[in-house]
Amino acid sequence: MNYNFINIGVQGYTEPDVLNFLAGEFYVKLVSSGKPGIQQSALLEIAKKIESSLETEKNLPAVIDLFPAEGKLNNSEKYVARDFLGYSFFHSAFTADYDVQEEFKMFIVKLKSEADTRAMLDSYISLLKEDKITEENNIFIVDDFFNGKVFLFIKSNYIVGIMNTENKHLAKDYLARINKRL
Repeated sequence: MNYNFINIGVQGYTEPDVLNFLAGEFYVKLVSSGKPGIQQSALLEIAKKIESSLETEKNLPAVIDLFPAEGKLNNSEKYVARDFLGYSFFHSAFTADYDVQEEFKMFIVKLKSEADTRAMLDSYISLLKEDKITEENNIFIVDDFFNGKVFLFIKSNYIVGIMNTENKHLAKDYLARINKRL
């Protein structure tokens, strides 16, 4: 997707009738309808006022820095606010797309505590049949009916994973890169 980036917040961008940006822990999404030329300028003015009132730093969330840089597609980072992987207990996740030997997606779920992390993983595992999950060196390899093969591990209050690849060596390599940063 080609974005029309603007200097509002972090990674502010516009599309027809839409203006979105990050400001600290806030994701601001403005949508309008009416006359296109007037709307876009009005959205820009509103966005500037919102940005200044939030008084936050112009940085991406720190968790984004955990993603390895090598092979990461520019501006592919996303925040999924709910139902990540299609499951309600995966209430949120950060993702990034990669192209290294093949295309794949990495994700990071950051929770408040290690107990919350374990509970979320247990919810995921309880949905699957035992023969759909293996564990190798603290990495869970899940044959998820809806999402294909998912490689993941937990550490402290994080669940980190990779999907859209069958390449176990690649998955383990990239998971290890994040594990070193945690």
